[in-house]
Amino acid sequence: MGEGRSSARAYAIGLPTSQGSTRERYNTGENALMRLILVRHGQTDWNREYRVQGQADPPLNESGKAQAEAIARALKDEPVEAIYSSPLSRAFETARAIDESHHIGIARIDALKELNVGDLDGIPYPDIKSRSPDFFRVWST
Repeated sequence: MGEGRSSARAYAIGLPTSQGSTRERYNTGENALMRLILVRHGQTDWNREYRVQGQADPPLNESGKAQAEAIARALKDEPVEAIYSSPLSRAFETARAIDESHHIGIARIDALKELNVGDLDGIPYPDIKSRSPDFFRVWST
């Protein structure tokens, strides 16, 4: 997992906006569309150290906080009607940065938590194969 994978990112799913504003294009009666923006949380120390996070709850590090602020700036002028987040602090802190310019609140959804990996939380990724070969086989496919 390189530096690029550990940064907050947003992905939008929807139509291009060349035919009118985003809000106009997505609110058109029976042909209405919804655009979904997926944002990855900012970096934690465990991301940087290539450790399994699972449902452990390391907070954003300074780089992760800067990433959350950067993605919040990028989404500042986007029409956002709802923000959903895992209750884990790394995701919620990233969502909170986005909500600072939208003021719509954040719904914490338990189902958005990371996979529960039990006693693998906190171990370095390279050690997964030797610690739990069965999990590694399923996880890496």
